Amino acid sequence: MSDAPPISKCYRPGRHWLVIGIVGGIFFQVMGITSVYVAYWNIDGSFPHPKAHALVYGVFWFLWTLIAFWLIAAYFRTCLFITPLEFTQQGCLIRRRMSVADISQIQWKGIPQAGKIILHGSDCRMKIDLDNLTAKDRTEFIEFIRSHFDHRVQTGWSDFNRYSSTAAPSPEDERRVARRCALMFSVVGIACLLCGWFALGVQFYVSGTACILATVWYAWRIRRHKRSTAG
Repeated sequence: MSDAPPISKCYRPGRHWLVIGIVGGIFFQVMGITSVYVAYWNIDGSFPHPKAHALVYGVFWFLWTLIAFWLIAAYFRTCLFITPLEFTQQGCLIRRRMSVADISQIQWKGIPQAGKIILHGSDCRMKIDLDNLTAKDRTEFIEFIRSHFDHRVQTGWSDFNRYSSTAAPSPEDERRVARRCALMFSVVGIACLLCGWFALGVQFYVSGTACILATVWYAWRIRRHKRSTAG
């Protein structure tokens, strides 16, 4: 291992965690309130057991809301703090520490998309998911690990370097993902609206409208990416 870094550094999740958590939380709460209301009062008479259906919808959307709130909490709580002496990984509930001098092996994994790094110590290990970092921080952190630790204790680097994607996505990649999401939401939305049209339940109108709104949002993103590229 080479000399320790001269300064400390704190890596935090990207802002998209906060955005997804807030937007998802609002969406799931609106869907939950609407679904419970429609089912409990049996507005269109399509629910044979209104209270049971309302309970199921309430629990379902409540669980999704908890996930959204967890993302918000993770954005503010989680971080990876590096000092010349140790690595500190702060999660929502758990904090792990590992001495720099105690690191005996570093594993590079190319899956998921951005990959992950596993630090092995004498009696513990620390897993660092690079997907949780911004593209800039990922590049900086990878360069730090490669330059400050002996390559002989690092395994799997060649596969990681071949399969992982650490660079920021290009505008064309973002447009491609947005088009796929828009297509998926439009198909599901139209199917739900057709189910509502054939009197299968008001809840299908609610779900269909939500999917159509998601389609409009992705269409706006596609248009924005085109303008930024043209400019």
